[in-house]
Amino acid sequence: MFVCFFWAVALLLDAGKSDKAKTALGIFMAVSTILYFSHVVFFSSSERFYMMIDPLYTFSSLSVFPLFYIYIRLLSKDFDFNPFVLWTLIPAFFFGACLAVIYSLLDGQELRELARKVIYKEKVDFIFSPMGMAGEIIYKAGRVTFLVQVVPFIYYSRKHITEYNRNIEEFYSSTEGRNLTWVRLMTIIMILTGIFAIISGIIGRAYFAESAALLAIPSFVFSIMLFSIGFLGFKQTHSIRDFRKDMMFKVIPKESCLSVQEKTRDKIKRDLIKLLTEREFYRKTDLRITDVSSELNTNRSYISNIVNLDFGTTFSDLINSYRVVYAKKLLQENNLYVLDFIAEESGFASVNSLLRAFKKATGQTPGQYRKSVSENQ
Repeated sequence: MFVCFFWAVALLLDAGKSDKAKTALGIFMAVSTILYFSHVVFFSSSERFYMMIDPLYTFSSLSVFPLFYIYIRLLSKDFDFNPFVLWTLIPAFFFGACLAVIYSLLDGQELRELARKVIYKEKVDFIFSPMGMAGEIIYKAGRVTFLVQVVPFIYYSRKHITEYNRNIEEFYSSTEGRNLTWVRLMTIIMILTGIFAIISGIIGRAYFAESAALLAIPSFVFSIMLFSIGFLGFKQTHSIRDFRKDMMFKVIPKESCLSVQEKTRDKIKRDLIKLLTEREFYRKTDLRITDVSSELNTNRSYISNIVNLDFGTTFSDLINSYRVVYAKKLLQENNLYVLDFIAEESGFASVNSLLRAFKKATGQTPGQYRKSVSENQ
């Protein structure tokens, strides 16, 4: 609960008015705070008090995955908040409201007996009224809905992330700090969180109430997972808003509107190769596909199409392949060149970018490559 509360405050204060994605993650953490506050009450208070806030628990538990999905959309797909996605919260509002109404209509004894049966999983010898039976059905239906919604929300979250990363690789030569590879880790954490929640639900929370040591296990696991989600989200600096602003930043000259037939595909390809091989345009740090299209006086989509189909790769990988070749040249020339110098001269944004690209292209680190060259000489 305190982990979620900490990140809710930190994210909402840091987000301001412009960072919609971080605001959404802050709301996710705030709702998760309510969820775990309900657990606090469950493990430390009376049945009657818990039944008063159980509708809040139902609402918050059914909201966490939809809110996480909304956060992913604001990172990777939606330039601004799309009210249409609020439909994902309908089950949370429906089951939470239904239980609140039903619980308010039950007398004290029936409410306690219902709590013992459906929440504390005890055997009860009590004849429930139609309203009490409806409460049991709604409660169990809410738990089933939680299980069902995990898969589609995680699937579409990962789908949006994959599409976004592909677009980033087609636009920027340096994707470091821009792609959402780290968010994939976040979705894995959410999957694990969902699995643990399902297991805990099957076992029953009452099982963990029997021992502080047993309760410490899910408490520790959930705390670590939620802290990781909050930390990764807090570090987020680039989203679809930044990407679209960068796409609109460069003004494509009028000549670029000429069709591919008038400026033939072969000519564009030759000009692109000349730009990279003879003029070493790839050495420009933070090179973007719009820089190339402006330099060649053509359209960004033409360049992207040629890179994808003729070279069979992404813009990022194409540029980095040239950079790796240049870095290998520097490594062969002088053993005293430090990696910072090599990265900068080759066009990489950082040493980490050099290391990743070099390892991907050669299967070796720059140090291993330099050593192999020295041994061969």
